[in-house]
Amino acid sequence: MSLSRKFNLALKSLLGKWLVRSNPVKIDLAQCRRVLVLELWGLGDVVFAAPAIKALLAQDPNRSVDLLAQPSSKPLLELMGLGLTPVFFKFPWTQFDNKYNPVHYLRPSFWRLIRRLRANHYDLILSVREDPRDALLARLIAPRHSLGYAAFGSHLFLSSSIPAMRSHKTDAWFRLLAFLGITQEAKRAFLELRGEIKGRLPASASSAGKRIVLHCSARNPVRDWGLPHFVELGRLLERDPAGYEIQWLSDSNSPATNAVPGHWRKLSGNLAEILAIIASSGLYIGNDGGMMHMADLFGAKICAVFGPTDPGTFFPYGQPDSLVFLPEVACRPCFDYCIYPKPICFNGITPADMHRKALELLHVGS
Repeated sequence: MSLSRKFNLALKSLLGKWLVRSNPVKIDLAQCRRVLVLELWGLGDVVFAAPAIKALLAQDPNRSVDLLAQPSSKPLLELMGLGLTPVFFKFPWTQFDNKYNPVHYLRPSFWRLIRRLRANHYDLILSVREDPRDALLARLIAPRHSLGYAAFGSHLFLSSSIPAMRSHKTDAWFRLLAFLGITQEAKRAFLELRGEIKGRLPASASSAGKRIVLHCSARNPVRDWGLPHFVELGRLLERDPAGYEIQWLSDSNSPATNAVPGHWRKLSGNLAEILAIIASSGLYIGNDGGMMHMADLFGAKICAVFGPTDPGTFFPYGQPDSLVFLPEVACRPCFDYCIYPKPICFNGITPADMHRKALELLHVGS
């Protein structure tokens, strides 16, 4: 277990309820003309936030919303066309390694960003992350109001905070909106956004449900079910009498593809082209990660393999019944800080298990 994780657990044990003390000060949303949404992490997190951002903009067309996000989210935001203004920056604490190196926090670019955001004089900052670093960032930007969840001392830096509870991240965003008086149902908002943005994808040849996309990739290796498992699963599927065609998707986080059968077609193109192929396929199979959540948002049928992350918080929101994971592992969720040489949370998830689940999903609605 990492030193930072041990420190967090020790603080939680020592300080207990004080760390999660909420301060639910009411905010007049009608007076909040300029809003900044913080989503500093991955592409999947931007997907979770998108329906709530759309609802926030729809509630008052004269309101402006800025989104502070990772630079990697730019193509996705362009595809979604939400009407917000993005601000891109890679924050030190969103890295998996070396995140507490003080040098990262002394860089002039970090403080230039803070000054730039302070100059915008935001009326409201929203953050769904139960993380005091996000709350402290909000305090540094100095809005009139800031709203988030009370956890790990975040209430010390937020002007208003509500109690955290275990839920999907999309639902967590809509709990913040409900506190502000926007009562739109989260699942309906997600599906409405899906319906609007699917038309922005380029046309892709229909596969009549026979194309299956395999994506062996994970930004953190502890989330990866493993290349041999994905290859064996593909071999099982292509031997099926239904005649499925396997297409292999690689990205910068994928392992070397030497073991991938040469006759499998390799997906390539920009994000829109890849998502168009996935959305028109019979099934997308991958680890818990950004591409899986983007595919879900754009209407693909999903089979997701979950290891160390909490499926209750990060399941593909459009189709929660599509998961494959062990019922219980004592150390899940470990927040990507695995205490074992190899993650044990994937133990027992075999290609045969995934094959059965994939066929089940392929036959739903066919």
